[in-house]
Amino acid sequence: MSTETLVLLLWIAVFANSFLLFRVIRKLRPLFEPPKELPEIPSLPLDAPAPPFDAESIDGAILSLGDLAESSVALVFVSQDCAGCRAHFPNLEKINRIAKVSGTRMVLVGFTDSFSQREAHDVLRARHQITADIVIVARKHVLRRLYNPRGATPFFYHVEDGVVRRKGALDTENWAEMVKYWQALARSQGSTGR
Repeated sequence: MSTETLVLLLWIAVFANSFLLFRVIRKLRPLFEPPKELPEIPSLPLDAPAPPFDAESIDGAILSLGDLAESSVALVFVSQDCAGCRAHFPNLEKINRIAKVSGTRMVLVGFTDSFSQREAHDVLRARHQITADIVIVARKHVLRRLYNPRGATPFFYHVEDGVVRRKGALDTENWAEMVKYWQALARSQGSTGR
């Protein structure tokens, strides 16, 4: 091999390494920059009327806020890709049974309408024996546009008599208080949802 060929190969290696180094630096830059304050999740205000929606569950049933307007519904926004959601999945069915006894219908809401997401939610349902309704909505659906435009997960709304009563992340005091409320109602009715 000639000297010119070796020099050319050396320069190619230098450029390739520089390119890779710059890509790694660009990926790692957010770790070294001060965190930017996240804007508040734009969402429905408390005590406001909940916008009407129709959504098809993965079982094919049509769920409508109009059908649930005289009762209580918990819309729980989840994602298979969300570590916080995966931490809550094992307990969701127990909470769903307690909510059901207390008169609240739980609906899990996922984003996207691709078949692979429906399949993933079927696996989720089977693995954790979840009996709650599951709907998967596209970006332009009202549950995404008006209820959760940033796609925050795990996030919930509690809608009672067509009005938003509680909302927040599943790791907040609002969620814990709501679950305690359901437990108290279930105990008063003689069932714990087991």
